[in-house]
Amino acid sequence: MVDGSDLVSTQSIDNVLTEVADLLGENMGNTLDIIDREILVAGTTVQYSSTAGSRAQVGSGMFMDAAEIREAVRTLKRANAKPHSGGRFIAVVHPDTVADLFGDGDILDAFQFAETRGGGNPIFTGELGSYLGVRFVESTNAKIWASAGLSGADVYATLFIGANSYGITELTAQSAQTYFVPAGGDHTDPLAQSWRNGWKAAHVAVILDQNNMVRLEHNNSISLSA
Repeated sequence: MVDGSDLVSTQSIDNVLTEVADLLGENMGNTLDIIDREILVAGTTVQYSSTAGSRAQVGSGMFMDAAEIREAVRTLKRANAKPHSGGRFIAVVHPDTVADLFGDGDILDAFQFAETRGGGNPIFTGELGSYLGVRFVESTNAKIWASAGLSGADVYATLFIGANSYGITELTAQSAQTYFVPAGGDHTDPLAQSWRNGWKAAHVAVILDQNNMVRLEHNNSISLSA
């Protein structure tokens, strides 16, 4: 919700209402993404990095690497999980995790010797792209459990997602939309001094098949609590 005054609207150089609408749209998308994330990271198919047997045992140095990716893909394939269009599973990773993956010699060698040479190579673009049948998508909304690991290490979640693993929907009668009450729009503002802009949505996410998704819990090198 954003409140503004008649003075801001009339005296600002920029179109304040347009900028507020853009911010609200970004906030809506980000909020709904986090709602979906909280549902998906509660899945029951879990892989803990290295020798850890629980989240509390994930400690410093237990990074996501090529071996962890191979294990997650094997778990999905053994469960007969189907890849997405294009024949790849999707992994949602935090940028901190991508930085560590580019430090893995196996992954760098694959990009160096198997990937097409040139400016489009992930080594140059910094975009991880695909590896071992997994397409990586970066998001700062990837889940982090702060200080939840061994000796207070931060624990990161990377989701490996197969086709038809989850669903999202919204109520048709309350689809996501913004609302604007102009200055003087109700009896609480008789002098038309303030306006209000906001959004609301009725949104639901659900895991449809636990076997089509793997949550890898790991630490990484930039973890401030590691």
